[in-house]
Amino acid sequence: MRKEYVNFPSDIPVTISYVNIKNYPLHWHDAIEILYVLKGSIKVDIDTDSYEIQEDEIEIVNTEQTHRIYSNNDNRVLIFKIDPHFFEKYYSDIENMFFYTNTSDEGAQSDESYDKLRVFLSIILCEEAQKVDDYDKYIEKSLVELLFHLLNNFHYLLYDNDEIHENNMLLERYHRISKYIYNNYNKNITLKDIANTEFLSTHYLSHEIKYATGLSFTDLLNLTRVEESVKLLLDTDKSLSEISYEIGFSHTRYFNKHFKAYYNCTPLQFRKKT
Repeated sequence: MRKEYVNFPSDIPVTISYVNIKNYPLHWHDAIEILYVLKGSIKVDIDTDSYEIQEDEIEIVNTEQTHRIYSNNDNRVLIFKIDPHFFEKYYSDIENMFFYTNTSDEGAQSDESYDKLRVFLSIILCEEAQKVDDYDKYIEKSLVELLFHLLNNFHYLLYDNDEIHENNMLLERYHRISKYIYNNYNKNITLKDIANTEFLSTHYLSHEIKYATGLSFTDLLNLTRVEESVKLLLDTDKSLSEISYEIGFSHTRYFNKHFKAYYNCTPLQFRKKT
């Protein structure tokens, strides 16, 4: 399985599945996916990261992120897939937004923001199952409330960074920078390009990017290129040199080097085994 096309019902912008997952192969789609583990545990590979999601925990897969879900034990999982075009009516930049939940630290999902997230998901599930009069309007209302809860509590730049949480101007700047890199990774962009658009010195900007993401500008750019290359490797017959050029690397050897650093294999080996 590669690119997955989600067919949403004509009346509501969400699909809900209740499943026991053994192996859901690597794929991606234009939907925001929320995994809510009700029983057992699952493992999720998202881009270059791997997570183990325990009972009563939630994981979010953002639009177009490559991901695989698998487990060796009995489990029950609710999968919500939400149409981002519905969210776009209320937050125009949703296509450049990434949400993040903490599944790495023990007890991280026991605070109020996660409890409220579970409540929203439960309400949407009940409304969809019961289908009372005007249930579609109630679901849309709940989805809008869910959206703003995600924006205020699970914005990818807010994770483990209280200073950004308290400084909206800083948050918007970091988001613009991440957005610029994501939308231009296939070009020969430089730190100076972004510094000029933000009216900052390259030295200051370099420090800010490292502070916000934990990565240098170069590492963040190369990671983005590598993650995006996976879709071309699996969904096209393009050669490695063609893919390397398309994602912004000047030579295949750099593509091989950075891909291997994140996936522990070459692009060709990845294409053959996946």
